[in-house]
Amino acid sequence: MFANIWLGLRDDANTTVSEYLRWDEEANGPYDGPVNARAGRLFRFMADQDNVQKTFKTPILGGNPWHIWTISISEPEYSGEQIKDEIDWLIAEYSSQVSMVGAWKWTGEQYGTEHVWDTRQVDKWVTRRNPGYQPDDELPDYDPEQYTRTFETVDEDYVSGMTGVPLYPIPYTQLLEFMPLDELGNPATVVTDRNLLFGQAPRSFFT
Repeated sequence: MFANIWLGLRDDANTTVSEYLRWDEEANGPYDGPVNARAGRLFRFMADQDNVQKTFKTPILGGNPWHIWTISISEPEYSGEQIKDEIDWLIAEYSSQVSMVGAWKWTGEQYGTEHVWDTRQVDKWVTRRNPGYQPDDELPDYDPEQYTRTFETVDEDYVSGMTGVPLYPIPYTQLLEFMPLDELGNPATVVTDRNLLFGQAPRSFFT
């Protein structure tokens, strides 16, 4: 089971959770702050927090700075329903400090939706192993090209749409506020993907 979840944290909650994750019990004793073990376990699924958060802006929303946390859960003991229970509990428990931004499958769909696949013909360069490959120039039929490239019309599967309703609808206007400025220093006009894991499909922000 895999889920990638984007959460918005108000600045004070961001500081509190960051302190919890960095707490050194050997130096400071047992943690006795406001983050309980259930919430803490969920936030530990965000890898490389400092660097990932730098790829987003920290906008002022409702008078407070907000931060994005991108949490990837792939623990085998979590079912989809268990992940939903944990997220719903967190949002209910800290409703003024935590906001749900979106949740995606490894294949890029938002939870609650499915890709619609279709086939189209496209013209493209195709690379194939050369069946006549023979790299020894002292033997007959010398052919040092290990691969061949030809321009062909081929069938291609592609995502033509989505079905279903997102389990956690994306607050697109608010999410735009977290997107970095463009190369000219202007505010972003579209949401762009950030910090994909190796092999993770691009996230869909629309249905």
